[in-house]
Amino acid sequence: MDGRQAVSEHAARGGGPWWRLAWLCLVLAIPLRLAFFAGFGLGDDPGESFALMDFAQHLRLNPANFMHYRVINVVLRGLLYRVFSVNELAFALPILAFALGAHAMAIVLARDVFGARGAFLTSLLFLVTPYETLASTANVPDYIHASFGVACAWAAYRGYHGRSGGYMALAAVFLVLGLLNRLSMTLLVQTLGVATLCTLRQWRRWVALWAVFAVLVGLMCLADFFYSGVPYGWIIHYSDPVMGGYDVTSILGYELMVYPRYVFHHNDYPDWMFGLTGWCALLGALLALGRAVLRRAGGAEWFVVLAFFVFVALFELMPHRLTLHAYWSHPRIFRYLAQVSPALYLSGAYLLDRLWAVGPRGSPVGLGAVLCVPVALFGLQQTPRVAGPLCDANRDGRQLIAYLRTIATDKPVPLFTDTWRMLLVQAQYPRHDKAWAPHGVLPDSNDEKVRFLRSVQEGLVITGGATLPWYSGIDLIVSLSRLDFTVPPSWTLLREFDGKLTSWRVEPLRVWSVKGEDSATPAVHVDTSQEPKALFAAGMASFDRGDCPGARPYFQAIIDRSPPAELAPDGWYFDTICRFRDGDWEGTLAGFQELVRRFPGSIYV
Repeated sequence: MDGRQAVSEHAARGGGPWWRLAWLCLVLAIPLRLAFFAGFGLGDDPGESFALMDFAQHLRLNPANFMHYRVINVVLRGLLYRVFSVNELAFALPILAFALGAHAMAIVLARDVFGARGAFLTSLLFLVTPYETLASTANVPDYIHASFGVACAWAAYRGYHGRSGGYMALAAVFLVLGLLNRLSMTLLVQTLGVATLCTLRQWRRWVALWAVFAVLVGLMCLADFFYSGVPYGWIIHYSDPVMGGYDVTSILGYELMVYPRYVFHHNDYPDWMFGLTGWCALLGALLALGRAVLRRAGGAEWFVVLAFFVFVALFELMPHRLTLHAYWSHPRIFRYLAQVSPALYLSGAYLLDRLWAVGPRGSPVGLGAVLCVPVALFGLQQTPRVAGPLCDANRDGRQLIAYLRTIATDKPVPLFTDTWRMLLVQAQYPRHDKAWAPHGVLPDSNDEKVRFLRSVQEGLVITGGATLPWYSGIDLIVSLSRLDFTVPPSWTLLREFDGKLTSWRVEPLRVWSVKGEDSATPAVHVDTSQEPKALFAAGMASFDRGDCPGARPYFQAIIDRSPPAELAPDGWYFDTICRFRDGDWEGTLAGFQELVRRFPGSIYV
């Protein structure tokens, strides 16, 4: 791993046709990504968009909102919301920019580690691996700290081999910038810690990195103290019970196989998300490890060993909450793989580069070049299959928002749909409250969906369309063909959108107009002299029928009792749930915050 000449020798080989081909692959990646543009349409997108809207409105970070601790993500995209208003391009294009930034930095890093041909092979794997096309234009903010992580690895590699304190300090800066996006950047901190321990004889080369890192983390804590009153709030928000994931001990075998299936096998649809790249990465890592065991390893081999067997292994195995009693993990969602995908491409490129000249004596083409052909062709063949579901499903939301703008009036119209489309309208329709009053139904019960649809007196109803590929099943959507419900004569079909019927869309997206004979809703009279139990029972009877406007006065009568009634937490909770079902997002947040403040010992907290 030592030697000042390691970087300079590879840099000297960093020109020529291989170097130009590497950047050509990056250029070709841009139209490929845009051809399968995903945009808004993953399960976490509404919450993230609301956080961006909050920053755009007030131009300040809110310490009560954990999303605002993802500083770079929120500030950058929030400013775009501020300048260009709420829209899908401002939401998604920064992700593409950071994805391409990770691609570009990986080219530069690979040139230093493997040489120009290795840089080309790394760039080629970025281009042809289906995962990159799937994730680069979706809401995958993990690309932000992935790009800083690759930049950190490049600076640390240069700093170590060139004995440069300046590059090591720069690596620390990139490391902290990544932490300002997600705490999962600590995986790279641990990897660098392992690298330091493995090279203790050269400890002086690491001093600048760890010293600058310690100073910058100290400054982060100081800033957080003035920001939130707690110097380690940025850690708390990623280690509480919610952010720590779930106890998955009983399904640990299944849980630990989610990412390997994505990388080495077919996915849910089923297609190969990483093509053959995952296998190239595994074989490359084993080759590097073998050379290390045989004491034939140089800087490239040790880099691959650290990248795959430490960094990627930590990502796969590290629990998200430290306890000796159970294994806790976040849901293992495909988008989190963006933070380790560059390590896979670098490991795969190492294999192809090492095998480039291997073959029969006198053969004009080596094994590595031969392997590139099926890897590239299979990856490109799988790309439409892998990226297609999300690209196709999100088109429904885009068409719906565009159509709603054409029929909006200056008076809010009730809009009834599933909770996902309700949140979509709230998160991607600027000033939606001036045109629409969204109401949503949860996906848990078909009977509840039927009650919800039958309760509609007047307004618009949205049914059918695509669910969220990779995130949710088809029951998230109110699909009439899956319900025991007959469309009443008062419903008129306004618009049906084209869309192929698939596992993620069992019927087309439709917009209905409902005209009632008498849309006036009678006021609910509540006898406030009743006992809280009677009030709660009456409120729950309306709630169970899907009549939230009829239920809320009963719950509020319980809440207004002084001193607080025994059922006050129950009344507060279900009143807040009614706000959620009625599309009052701000009221929902305020209601839950007040519930936590007033009744911290409640079962609902």
